[in-house]
Amino acid sequence: MESYVIPLKYRKMENLHIVFWLLKDISWCLFWKPIGIMMIIPTLIISIIIAYRTRKMVSELCHNLAISVWIFANSFWMVTEFIGIDEKYSFWNCNL
Repeated sequence: MESYVIPLKYRKMENLHIVFWLLKDISWCLFWKPIGIMMIIPTLIISIIIAYRTRKMVSELCHNLAISVWIFANSFWMVTEFIGIDEKYSFWNCNL
């Protein structure tokens, strides 16, 4: 069975991706809206690039696409919290 080893030039991008992702999530926790929203773009773009680079290995591609979808959904949730939509349409609020 073939095993995937991340090339060094890709490893640097993955490490940068983790930094952007952490900045996005820390900004969310601390309610730093501008930084959190700005970090969506590089975090999502790098995750898509990583998925594209691993497109020839199905297991890696699926894993990296799942990460991209996770970041997109997580970013959507963050933005809805920042602008207050989550409180307006909350399940517990029941004022739909």
